[in-house]
Amino acid sequence: MSLGRKIAKLRKERDWTQDQFADRVGVHGRHISRWETDKSKPTIEKIRRIAEVFGISAEDLIKENGEEFVVQEQDRTLIKHIKLIEDLNEDDKQIVIQLIKALSTKRRMEKVLRSEE
Repeated sequence: MSLGRKIAKLRKERDWTQDQFADRVGVHGRHISRWETDKSKPTIEKIRRIAEVFGISAEDLIKENGEEFVVQEQDRTLIKHIKLIEDLNEDDKQIVIQLIKALSTKRRMEKVLRSEE
């Protein structure tokens, strides 16, 4: 599902008009129409705001259905480092998880924005 279609679906689930949603996001209603029809993409800052308005993470907003991170067998260096995480204390594990989530979200946002250029 495209980002635009996902935005439209989430907006309609809440029974918001495009103008009502635009007010919540802080943009003109025409932007919502363009986003929902995939004629343009919101900026990273607006993606964050849209996710906040919907009460979801930016990562959940932009990821495709069923998308999962899969480590390929040949990437032994990554696998080795992932195994080292097991030896960390819980606070450090949470830091690693948050860093991975942040980098993943950044990458997905860049991918979404580039796909429409």
